[in-house]
Amino acid sequence: SKVQSGEVGGITQQIGAYFTPKDQIVNGEHLLVPGIIYCDTPGHSAFKPLRQRGIEIADVALIIIDLMKGQIENQTIESIDMCRSLHKPFIIVLNKIDRIAGWNDEDGTVEEKLQRLAPLYNTLKQNVFSYFWEHKLNPIHYSEFTNQSDSIMYIPVSGYTKEGINNIPLQSALYCQNKLASKITPSKEFKCVVMESKINNRFENSIDVILIDGSLNIGDTIGLSTTDGFKKIKIKSLLVPEIGEDMRVTKKYAALTSISEAYGVKIPTIKIGNVIPGTQVHKITDTDKTYECETKTITVSGEGICIFTPTIGQTESLLITLTKKFQKILR
Repeated sequence: SKVQSGEVGGITQQIGAYFTPKDQIVNGEHLLVPGIIYCDTPGHSAFKPLRQRGIEIADVALIIIDLMKGQIENQTIESIDMCRSLHKPFIIVLNKIDRIAGWNDEDGTVEEKLQRLAPLYNTLKQNVFSYFWEHKLNPIHYSEFTNQSDSIMYIPVSGYTKEGINNIPLQSALYCQNKLASKITPSKEFKCVVMESKINNRFENSIDVILIDGSLNIGDTIGLSTTDGFKKIKIKSLLVPEIGEDMRVTKKYAALTSISEAYGVKIPTIKIGNVIPGTQVHKITDTDKTYECETKTITVSGEGICIFTPTIGQTESLLITLTKKFQKILR
């Protein structure tokens, strides 16, 4: 909601990331993972490219579903289909449990309230879960979740009262260390992905990246795919948000000389053109090696409107919306 309140029209329009360390996860003292990095994407139907990018980066996706709507929205189905096509596991977050008739913020624990309101709660759940049952997927409450291949964990929460929210980082971490141990084990092989490319008055041009494996250091030379071809730059600054602060809205950055996986990092990229989001960051250690520029095609015509957005991701999403309405794009 903090991100949403600062966006035009009250709609989240950017992809962002923030880190929650183990010592800030409630009941997380026995976790094996050092923490969780969240990659947060917009839910509006126009921002399919950003949701796909987030799913591609993530080890596990959190699918937020409005319990009170009675049916799953098209963009939620689209996100579930992305997860399945990319073979990415996902966890269902059932939001707005505080809207169940008879809910009282001060009347016991979440589970006690849901037990007391079971008849209506179960009816609302059935309306949502019918989609999953039709696709031979079985939603299971996190307290009863097992590693059965066809079961999907769900976590009931209220984004408004914050009830149940603490279960999300704890259960996400447990899921990853129990089911994805080999995948989340750090690798020596460098892996880093461009999450977003921005034009920002404060940092001039910059990229937000997710460092998945390996390290980034001041003085490293990295290679980036841009709209003007493959470009190399030497890292002069590594900026990370304060713990728990979202990269989209924070003004509090710490400058580091070195950082290891996994983390969201802002890197100023002055005067190298627009870096293409979703592409790999290459760490240049062999100056004789040839790197291929990753590309994305945008079709424009000789007439129409001009588009300017502060991020490349917003440009992608706006293009999809406009072309669906047969709007011609000049540039």
